[in-house]
Amino acid sequence: MALYTNIPNLDERYRQSGVRRPSPPIAQPPQPQRPRRSVPNWVIGLGVLIVLALLGWAISAIGGGQANGNGAPLVSYTPTNVMFPSTLPEDTPNVSFYPSSTPNYQNKQSSSQYAVISNEISYAAIRKSEGYQNKDDTIDIVARVPSGDTVEIIGGPNHTDGLVWWYVSWHGYQGWMADHTASGKTTMEFRGPWIACPEAIPSRLHIGDLAMVGLNGLANHLRTDHGTSATVIGHLEPGVRMRVLDGPACNHNMVWWYVQPIDVSYGPGWTSEGSDDYWLVPIQP
Repeated sequence: MALYTNIPNLDERYRQSGVRRPSPPIAQPPQPQRPRRSVPNWVIGLGVLIVLALLGWAISAIGGGQANGNGAPLVSYTPTNVMFPSTLPEDTPNVSFYPSSTPNYQNKQSSSQYAVISNEISYAAIRKSEGYQNKDDTIDIVARVPSGDTVEIIGGPNHTDGLVWWYVSWHGYQGWMADHTASGKTTMEFRGPWIACPEAIPSRLHIGDLAMVGLNGLANHLRTDHGTSATVIGHLEPGVRMRVLDGPACNHNMVWWYVQPIDVSYGPGWTSEGSDDYWLVPIQP
């Protein structure tokens, strides 16, 4: 114990030396550590998808869209302002078509030529092509025009299945219509003289009409065919009546009709309606 009695106290030594004794460090209490939170896998996956989507959008914007095999961008086009009829005819099996046969525009009618659907029938059918035999009406009939309505004649006539067919237009539909039914009923009533042949005077006759040779002219020739070179069957004197069976036919700048004379024993045959003047006159039954 004597060995340590001569060692001055530590505080005394600081006083003797004149040096301020440093304060001992203050011990800090240990800080609790926050637990580390883990990010759910679904959040990470969602973030990756968002990044990939943004990256794809940026690439397409820079490259000008998807490209085809030739490097040209593919353009998607949606048509607008497509016009369709606001109403469709009843019992119309098919409203969109392209005619299966080309109209005979050699005898194309004037734009002012019209016909009214006769009251002898309830409706007249517009067909894709002329003719009615061996056809499926649910496919071939484009529209049914009711009695009393008007159609515009834009082509014809063509002769098919024993009937005369006209290319007509009605409320946006176009197709072929017969001017009579197979049983002989009138389908189309033509209004006024009409252009049957481009180089001839307008015709005043139709199939089924009664006519007679004009009283102020000469006799008409009745021939085996239409045309001035056909064989003459007989002569139709002024006043002779006849029934129009078929036609018209165009030849030598005249309109020709196939007729059955009533007041003579010969016929039927072809005769001309006129040249510069009318030789045949329509009459009432």
